[in-house]
Amino acid sequence: MQGEVTSFEARLIRKDGKEIELDIKDSPIYQEGKIIGVYGAGRDITEKKKADEQISRMNRLASLGQLSAG
Repeated sequence: MQGEVTSFEARLIRKDGKEIELDIKDSPIYQEGKIIGVYGAGRDITEKKKADEQISRMNRLASLGQLSAG
């Protein structure tokens, strides 16, 4: 497990009540072969997720238009 990075996405609510999506990566910190902590970093991917969702929705609508036109 030495140096192994774990990655996951999470939805959190900030103190101001705004909901955000985060891409979180963490990795264990070892000392003498024992885990003594975890290093983690998060990146706000809220806007990216919204854009991806909009593109997906547009693609579905476009494919429906192609089906009904054909």
